[in-house]
Amino acid sequence: MEEVLNYAHAHAAGIRKLTEAADSASLIGTKLSLHAELERARELVEILLGEITEEKHPVDGHTMHRRVDVKKPERMAEYGTFKPTHIERVPSAYYVPADLTDALDRLRAHGIRMSSLGGGEKVQVEEFQIQGSEVAANEFQKHRERSLTGTWVAAERQLPKGTLKIDMTQPLARLAFYLIEPRSDDGLVNWNLLDTALTDAKVFPIVRTRQ
Repeated sequence: MEEVLNYAHAHAAGIRKLTEAADSASLIGTKLSLHAELERARELVEILLGEITEEKHPVDGHTMHRRVDVKKPERMAEYGTFKPTHIERVPSAYYVPADLTDALDRLRAHGIRMSSLGGGEKVQVEEFQIQGSEVAANEFQKHRERSLTGTWVAAERQLPKGTLKIDMTQPLARLAFYLIEPRSDDGLVNWNLLDTALTDAKVFPIVRTRQ
């Protein structure tokens, strides 16, 4: 952690420029990852290994591991990057029903910008038709993660006044995509923020534009 912080401090200006460039780049029409897995580097890399000694804790006597100042270089496989296993197209906008308050609160907490439709609008959209919905058997961080399978299909919707539009030209479009997409492995669906709306649902409650 100390090395990471030192590097970030020394290269702060460059990191800011890269961040600003990423935030300003248009993602609409591109494809981003929804799921990913660790990817093995092509070549072995040198990793520094250390050593420890065992000591008894002076208060309760349990065995502690104390690092000693030893560095042993070893060449081994590195898994330092990820490769996508599921990808999806980024739309120009999402439309979120106003009654999905838990989801909207979480999006706002993450800094996602949205605007409210002033009147009813008939919009050509895509809706996600749900083919499968599963909940994890075991808890993870006090949640049972949900996963959906299905397909986006063309539809026409009469969107009521108050529907929230999330424009994907905003700086945090990448984050909005990852939170909203129904098949994301770390989004609103996964963290149970849409469970009530998904009870016996055949269609995902949030729709997106066709382009």
